[in-house]
Formats: sequence, C-alpha cells, structure tokens
Amino acid sequence: MGKNKQKKQKKVTDNMREPKSSSMERDKKHGWDHEAGTKDGKDVSYAIFDKPAKNKKQIYVKLPDGSFRFSPREDVNPAARRRRGRTTLPHSMLGKGRKVIGAGECETNQDGKIIRADNFSGHYQPNEENLQETKDNMEKQGLANENAKFEVFDKSGKVIKKL
Repeated sequence: MGKNKQKKQKKVTDNMREPKSSSMERDKKHGWDHEAGTKDGKDVSYAIFDKPAKNKKQIYVKLPDGSFRFSPREDVNPAARRRRGRTTLPHSMLGKGRKVIGAGECETNQDGKIIRADNFSGHYQPNEENLQETKDNMEKQGLANENAKFEVFDKSGKVIKKL
C-alpha cells in the first residue's frame, strides 16, 4: 500500500517582497526616512491609514501580520508632479522599508470597499502569488466589494491577467 502523499503548498509568506535597493536609495536621496515616517524631517503618518478611504485611488501594502496600510494616490499630470514634487507616498513608506507580502494600487467605492486592486509597485514588484494572497485577505477582512476586480501587472506595467 502506498502512502497518500500531499503536496506541500508554498506559503506566499515565504515569498515576501523586499523593496528594491535602488528604490530605497532614491527614496533616501529625496528625503524619505522609512523608519521615522518622515519626508525631509516632516511627519507623513497623517497620510497612512489602516482602512481604505471612500471614493479614492490609493496605494496599499499588505504586511506580514496580514494587516494593510493605505495612502491616497493623487492623480497629477507629469508636468505638475515635476513642479510640485511627489504627491503620493512611496509604497516603501507604508511598509517602513521592510518586507511585505503584497503591494499595489486600488480604488474604492462610496462605502470604502475596494472595487479594483492590482500588484503595481515599483518598489516591491509583487507577483501573481502575492496578489492572490492579498485578494484572499481583502475579501476575508471585508475590505473588498463582492465584485472587485484584481489585475496582475507585469514589471513593465501591462495587465497580463485578472484574478
């Protein structure tokens, strides 16, 4: 009699994403301090939330403990961004420069429920597995609308799959 062997599934927590060192160096050059939570010495914690805001485009990270951090994603055209500087926190500020399970952008409805999310983050470059675990946790925690769309981006910023 043969033994009934089960495949051991790899946990995504084994696949945590570390921010790219070049992104971290660029952040430091531009005055971001991940540990202190500051930009040019000024506190930015006012722009970091545990729950998604209503009717907003946002960035998010999923931390190793399963919790999320969100921050508004401002729509600013490139010319205005050059004049005013960055208007959105980098993902690495939400993750304090540490490893995360997922990161990307999302949009919410009038109830604050996520209606669309993706894995688009230049700092962390999460993969499809990371987004799948993020999706599962957003749904379990009641953060996502029942019809929410989850899109997998490749590193060039192209949607390659919908979950």
